[in-house]
Amino acid sequence: MSVASVTCVEHLLVLIPYLLGYRPTDALVLVGLRGARLGLVERIDWPGPWGDYDDRSVIHLAELLFRDGCDATYLVAYEDRDRRRWPALDQVAAALDAVEIDVLDRLVVTGRDRWRSLLCEAACCAGDGRPLPAATEVPTVAEWVLRGVVPYPDRAAFAASVEPTAQLVGYDFAGLRPLRPTRASAQRAWRTVLGLHGDTPVANLDAMTAWQAAGAAAVPALRDEVLNLVCPGFSSGQIGPGLARGPYDVLGQGAAVQDYLRRMVDFARRLPETRRADTLAMIAACAWWHGHGTLARICLDRARQIDPAQSLAAIVGELLDQGVRPGPVSGPASGRSSA
Repeated sequence: MSVASVTCVEHLLVLIPYLLGYRPTDALVLVGLRGARLGLVERIDWPGPWGDYDDRSVIHLAELLFRDGCDATYLVAYEDRDRRRWPALDQVAAALDAVEIDVLDRLVVTGRDRWRSLLCEAACCAGDGRPLPAATEVPTVAEWVLRGVVPYPDRAAFAASVEPTAQLVGYDFAGLRPLRPTRASAQRAWRTVLGLHGDTPVANLDAMTAWQAAGAAAVPALRDEVLNLVCPGFSSGQIGPGLARGPYDVLGQGAAVQDYLRRMVDFARRLPETRRADTLAMIAACAWWHGHGTLARICLDRARQIDPAQSLAAIVGELLDQGVRPGPVSGPASGRSSA
């Protein structure tokens, strides 16, 4: 996504929740720019009032944007009492300056959906500043609104969306003959889960299909073949300084990837707790590949909580921690999150 497609700063502020997948609160968000394109979007919690960050965390944050190829950034403070955050903003700005990343502006967004620039002395940025425009008034965001994409109210709500609920009917594997998945059965089962083999709702999958899909997620060779369906080139080692993909954007089929991720999450929610880690790690890998870092982080953390030794989760965690981008794929680059 080019910066030119975001016509003004307030439009960029409206876009941020869609890049993250949720509305940030009480946090600092860094929006990186690679020339005329959006780069990495990072969210970090505030330190204590009037306090500083740990030096290592700030240096790491600056290094992530540098490795992403960013040469400029916006600092966006989500805070109603921003003065107590000025020391932290100064610290982050200094770390960015050390790696030659320009801070274009320091912006404040309040819980009342108003914004202002800390570097602007005009009347427009006095007091509470100006109201943010509605999402439907921002062309870049309107496309996502039409797709039905709505940011979660906060990160906790996003995290809850991958968890089962009392009303959710899970898969019943009791009495099922535990057949080991084969290459053919794994492909067939996962194509059904993804909606590529008919349009069976995930809730209506038969127990054997669900068992085969969950079993395949635990076998690296079968799992990687499945990931290649929605992450072309994932298992071929094409990881490096290539183009980053934007949320729900693959080969120009953004709505399709959105549907794949939605179905994968719905599938994972319906599995028994002891069988969820492998599928959650797959979702984390797929989300990372397509630039949806928040979903990747949420699923990664949950997979590690269930199974600390989950191998794919360890790999994806290292990729996220080091700010590694997916390898060469065709198509335009877009903003991506890792928060």
